[in-house]
Parts: sequence; structure tokens; C-alpha cells
Amino acid sequence: MKNLIISSLIYLLITGCAKPSPIEPITLNKAHQKLIDICKKDFDLTVKLFPFENTLWVYIPMEESFLDIKSTDEGPRIVDQFKETRTINYLDGWYADSSFHLKYDITLSKAYGKEYGFTSAFTDKYRKEQQYILLSITKAYENVEEEIPDFFVIVAADIVKGIETQMILNFSDLKRVMTDQFFHEEYTRRNIMDYPTGHTKIIDDKEGKHLELYDLTWPDFLAKQMVHRIKNKYQRSAFPPSEDTQQEILTIVSETVHAYEFTGFETVQLQDLHNETTYTTNKSDLKKPEEKEDSKSRLINIKFL
Repeated sequence: MKNLIISSLIYLLITGCAKPSPIEPITLNKAHQKLIDICKKDFDLTVKLFPFENTLWVYIPMEESFLDIKSTDEGPRIVDQFKETRTINYLDGWYADSSFHLKYDITLSKAYGKEYGFTSAFTDKYRKEQQYILLSITKAYENVEEEIPDFFVIVAADIVKGIETQMILNFSDLKRVMTDQFFHEEYTRRNIMDYPTGHTKIIDDKEGKHLELYDLTWPDFLAKQMVHRIKNKYQRSAFPPSEDTQQEILTIVSETVHAYEFTGFETVQLQDLHNETTYTTNKSDLKKPEEKEDSKSRLINIKFL
């Protein structure tokens, strides 16, 4: 899904902005209003904004589901063959007292195939709306004379059924992926997308009153991204993790802080719940990761829909 979003964004940017006209600088408040206007006039999307110093929350109340459940041709079935895989039983991460903390329980387990006869995914309409929102953000803040928030938290809410999904991104990352096709794969590691969650307090909330708003800081953002990268490595990566879980997580921590050249911390603490161990290392011991070959020289095929 992320590949579709990014590819379409690049296409829309190139085709729509081949010969841009000079744009006069605008204030941050005018950029906020511009985002609201673009979403409504161009894409018929109503958005509510909640600005902080470092973070802009974008709330999108919807009166239709963004999830699509479909039956499969195979139907429900159980597979008696198993595959050994490293499973995340528990994972959390945060920043406190000049240290990144990661608490986890990751074990080798036997995974038996079990199908329930249906699949769930975002609807095609919502996928397009995600593209529109990201494109609208880049357009609205492309020439702001003030400092733009580092982070955007985008919350789409089905206010009929009480389900919402959240995306957290860095504005510089979003701008870069628009023009750098070799940044595509790395962007999927940086763009934090949470699984949909539900609560009755979301129902009929057109103003975003249920949101627990806060100003995201760089350490908090990086801690969330570390958790996101770990999930990506253990659940979605084409390259399975090694047997050394501690080293895998330390490598991800190093990749995260070096990606943004962040040095505002002193230590990293890993708490392994399964083995009942705690390991602490200094930031000076984190090795700078080697540049990934696929992010520099691999050809990327972009499909336009």
C-alpha cells in the first residue's frame, strides 16, 4: 500500500508541477488555512488542524468505513505444516532521562497457517484519500516564511463505527520522497503507520475532541520509529532477522539515530522480558550503519495507475 501511495505522489507532483510559477512566501497560519482549503476544494475532504510548535495534527472525520473486508476463494482452512519464525510477543519503546528504552519479548515459535476465509485492507477510496492528504501537505507548506513543524500526525477516523488509523511522518522525509525515487524504500521504514484502533468515543466526533493531543519531540519521534522499524523487520521484511535479537535491535537503533544525525541522548537500554535481562550501551558504542545498496543503486519500477 505504501508503494502505491508514494508512486502516485511522485506522479502527481511531476505532472502537476512541471513548470511551477513563482510563489510568494506565506505565513504558517495561512499555510494551515491553505491545507484546509486544498483538502476541501480539490478533494472534498474536511480536515481539522491542531497546531503545536513542533507538530501539526491533521484530523479527518469520515462517515464511511476506510476498511474493506472481502471473502477469499479458498475459504477457511487450517494448514498442519509449520514455519519457524521469530515472533514479537511484546514490544514498546520510549525516551526518558537521556536514554532510549526498548522493552521486548521476541521468541522463536512455530507458526501454523490458519485462514478464516476473508481478508481486510484499506478501501481503494481511502488509499486515494491518503495520497491526496500527503500531496495537499506538500502543496500547502511548500513556501512558508516561518519554521514549519517537524512532524505531522494524520488521524483518519470512521466516526460511524468508531475506528481510526494514525500516521506519523517527518515533513523533510515527505518532501524528499517526492523527488528522490531512491529514498522510496527507506521512507517506508521512517513513515510510522499504526494499525487501526477503535473506541466508542470516536463515534460522532467531527471535531477531534477524543484525541489525546501533544507536541511530539525528536526523541519521542525516534523512539516510535525504532518500534516501527523493529515491527517492519520482524513482520514484513523480505530479509528475516538473525538469531541475535539484541544485535538486531541495536542495529535498528543505530540506523534510526544516524538517519537523522541525532545525538541528543546518552545511552540505549534494552530490556529482554523473555530472557529476563537488561543491557545498556552508550551512544558512542553504536556503530554507524553501512549505506544500504538498495537505497542507492537499485532500480525501482514505478507503476502509474
